[in-house]
Amino acid sequence: DISMLIPKSITIDTIISSLEKIDHRIVEVLLIDRFAKAEWNDHISVAVRLVILDDEKTLEKDTIDGLYHHAVTSLQQLGAQIR
Repeated sequence: DISMLIPKSITIDTIISSLEKIDHRIVEVLLIDRFAKAEWNDHISVAVRLVILDDEKTLEKDTIDGLYHHAVTSLQQLGAQIR
């Protein structure tokens, strides 16, 4: 799961699409939470769950960590602040 604060100008579809393009082993990206506060002005809090699967072998921790790091980097490039 990745929780983040994003500008309202970024759509959930943009986030999901960006994450799905990272690697074919990210088979699903689910929106699990969306929250807004008046004091956040032009930002919302979003949490997504990555479903990672490899049909050929058991995924190792290093592989999963690498995909997670790539996902975080991709989200930060969109303007997300990871929480």
